[in-house]
Amino acid sequence: MCDVEKLSISYIELKEITEKRLLNRLKNERTGRTAL
Repeated sequence: MCDVEKLSISYIELKEITEKRLLNRLKNERTGRTAL
């Protein structure tokens, strides 16, 4: 596995994690500002 493949995979994982966190933050803000 070359470095480029590792980089792209970790980038995709990072993107998915960030999107999930953003979605959770939006949900929390809609329900009530309890969590940051």
